[in-house]
Amino acid sequence: MVNSRNKGAAFERKIVLALNIKLKELGFKDRVKRNLSQYQTKGEADIYLRNLAIECKCYAGDPINFAKGSWWDQVCQAAGESHTPVLVYKYNTGRIKYVIPAHAICADEKMPKNNNTVMFGDFDDFLESLSVILGEC
Repeated sequence: MVNSRNKGAAFERKIVLALNIKLKELGFKDRVKRNLSQYQTKGEADIYLRNLAIECKCYAGDPINFAKGSWWDQVCQAAGESHTPVLVYKYNTGRIKYVIPAHAICADEKMPKNNNTVMFGDFDDFLESLSVILGEC
């Protein structure tokens, strides 16, 4: 039987590595690490990067294109008012996906500044958009 805590920690490490590789490639000095206090303090994200609160979920289910609503609720709560929520998730046999509020990527003045209008896609696309998301383009 798979230990879900170990599986989740391994997925977080994989996301941290991918983020750090991309940050270095883009010339950013930022580096991320797993937030280990999440295990003692309820309501914290797995990873923090500047104004981003990132929650990682690796789920043993059939791959579907959408994340569970409870996952989005969890990361929005962890982000609070001071961070932008980012959900990174993967079903066992599927690709790694992400969800982020649309206003974090789209600079359109008409875009609602809330967490209800979201964009999602492959995590590789998130990494390619990281400089835009961090406001450094």
